[in-house]
Amino acid sequence: MREGRTFVLWLGVLALAFTLAGCAQQSQVRESVSVVGGPDEGQYAHATETESDTAAGHEDADHEEEHGHRHHVGLFLGNTHAGGEDKFTVGVDYEYRLTPIFGVGGLVDHASGDHDATIVGGALFVHPWGNSRVLLAPGIEHAHGHNEFLVRVGVSYDFHIGRLTVSPTLNVDFVDGEENTVYGLTFGYGF
Repeated sequence: MREGRTFVLWLGVLALAFTLAGCAQQSQVRESVSVVGGPDEGQYAHATETESDTAAGHEDADHEEEHGHRHHVGLFLGNTHAGGEDKFTVGVDYEYRLTPIFGVGGLVDHASGDHDATIVGGALFVHPWGNSRVLLAPGIEHAHGHNEFLVRVGVSYDFHIGRLTVSPTLNVDFVDGEENTVYGLTFGYGF
């Protein structure tokens, strides 16, 4: 169990570090040079935009322009390794992108095997850089006729094909003193 806590701690530290780096990058002063008059006059004006000018409008517009969506739904197909057993896993998730860095949503996964298990949870998504995504999701696992509290942490990387995404995904579920590894591909659609 101690190894699991260490893993979660390091994953949290990495997520925090990348989030802070992304926030610091967004808060830097942006400078641009524009021509005043015409090219014949050769006069230049130096314009500076601060975070308050750019963060709300430009960053959201950049995300909309680059990916064309704030909503994302995904279909997960993969495997859950729990208690020495591998189980085929299918799931769905939804994310609403609040900012270029943070999103919220939910997920439902079902692992089928000798003992079926279904999880339902809320989710906080952090996009620390590029197309990477870190997930923190508290939820409930229903297995063996009873419910257990669960925390899922995970990472994925989105490959965009227009509005479609294909994302290799790795999650670890911490439930009832055990660690279950969930890995596979998520096929998504942004709108």
